[in-house]
Amino acid sequence: MATKKELKEVQDKILFLETELTSLKEKVKLLSNEKTVPVKQDVVIASAETISVPPEKNKLFQKFNFEQLFGANLIGKTGFVAIILAFIWFLDFAFSNYWINESGRIFIGIFSAFAIIFGGLYFAKKNSELIPAPMIGTGFSILYLSVFAAFRFYGLINSIETFVMLSLIALILAILSNVSKSEVLYGFSFLGSILSPLLLSTGENSYRFFFTYLFFVNILFLWISKQNPWKITPFIVLITNLVLYNVWQFNKIAVSQFMFPFVYLMSLIGIFLYRELFLMIAKRNLLHASSIVLLVILILTSSSDLGYLFYQFYPSFQAHILLVIASILFFVLSKVQVPNFQEKERLLSILSFLGLGLVVLALTIQFEGKQITISFIVLATLVSVFGVSRSVGLVIFSLFIWFLALISLFFNDSSSIATGIFILNTRFLLYAFASIGLFLTYYIGKEKKIFPQIQWFVFTGIAVLIIGTLVDTHYSITDRYYRNLGYSYVLAFYAIVLLVPGFLYSHASLRKGGIVVILLLIAKLYLYDIWTMSIIVKIIAGFSLGTGLVLTSIFYEKFKNKILGD
Repeated sequence: MATKKELKEVQDKILFLETELTSLKEKVKLLSNEKTVPVKQDVVIASAETISVPPEKNKLFQKFNFEQLFGANLIGKTGFVAIILAFIWFLDFAFSNYWINESGRIFIGIFSAFAIIFGGLYFAKKNSELIPAPMIGTGFSILYLSVFAAFRFYGLINSIETFVMLSLIALILAILSNVSKSEVLYGFSFLGSILSPLLLSTGENSYRFFFTYLFFVNILFLWISKQNPWKITPFIVLITNLVLYNVWQFNKIAVSQFMFPFVYLMSLIGIFLYRELFLMIAKRNLLHASSIVLLVILILTSSSDLGYLFYQFYPSFQAHILLVIASILFFVLSKVQVPNFQEKERLLSILSFLGLGLVVLALTIQFEGKQITISFIVLATLVSVFGVSRSVGLVIFSLFIWFLALISLFFNDSSSIATGIFILNTRFLLYAFASIGLFLTYYIGKEKKIFPQIQWFVFTGIAVLIIGTLVDTHYSITDRYYRNLGYSYVLAFYAIVLLVPGFLYSHASLRKGGIVVILLLIAKLYLYDIWTMSIIVKIIAGFSLGTGLVLTSIFYEKFKNKILGD
């Protein structure tokens, strides 16, 4: 019995241990699930962020580190600037006291430069983030100054040799900045590239060489941009190019020729358009705001410079070059691929505004009188029709163009542009042409439903047509009493044109427009006509107007159910 009892105790212990083991397994499984689920979520989130939010955009949300910015970054760079200044002051002091001969001075500069460069490379090898770039840039700056001093102060080398050496230094530094992806190093390189021809200039107008040289500097920058989506350097490069060009333009354009500055400016537009709208979007997977600002500066300044260039050499083609720039903008917009829809709409709106602004300016320069009126009407129609199909921004900009078109239409000397009889003449046809453009915009826009206030286009078209008929009446009827009566008949005619289809098709807006015209007609009768017209004209106007008003009231009474239904 004792043996059976011990056996049962052992079996109970085994059962208890099995139960405990099962419980422990469940706890382990539960704990493992709790630990792995967040990891999986983090992986999913990280992958989603990698796809949807580029690393550059995430940097905007990093916590600002005061010590990192000022303590490690700006103070260090300021220190290297101080070293450069101290080196210059030391050499000046040593040279002034004749401590070192001429060749020794240059060798000291070159030796110091390479020592600092290798020091920067050493820190780079140690994975230091902030010191290597400014240190290497400082070394190259001292090397650059040493070569220049050998030419300028001691005549050890000639100008051609100096230019080649300085250009090679800047080129090597540019390649090094591309390899290390250092914006600071490229800043040193670009500064050296720009200073080389300026420091060696003899005051001659060597603009052919200078613009060719700048072209290759910009091409080098474009090549480096393929791997480096920098945001500050492009502004420095563009503004430097523009400042150099405008300084030359102010002083030397009158004694220069057309082709080289023209090709240079067009290449500048092409390089930066390609960089910002194709290279950078592909690299960043987004359209950065800095790209849009840069392009606005580019288009405004380069179009101004090209316009002035053509004004100097080919004034009759000044408007054409503005149209060419606008065409380039529209062509680029048709080819660019922006991942985000909102960013694409913003780009489309801003660059379209710039392009259309150039078109308006070109039309203003090229045409006058009736020609500019027709041009504005055509452009306003095209932009508004395209806008109501695609973009509210374009519709809003088309309103500005329509304003210019109508101002030109209303304030042109209408008496000098009419050929033909009443309403069958060029004067009235301009008003009708503008009205057709406004009606067409309304007809297309009411189907697309992009612009909520689309009905204002049709109301404006009706108003333009009425004003055009009144203007034509003014110039077609010479007797002032019958001319005044003609105004009343014109208003009555358009009131009928609006009211009849308004009643037949239950269109409240047309009926309301007709009522507005009738109110204008009544105001004209009681505020002006009865005080100025002859008795015969008053009788005719009174009977005809009264009959029309009574008939209108009868129509409203007859169709009141439809009116209330509307």
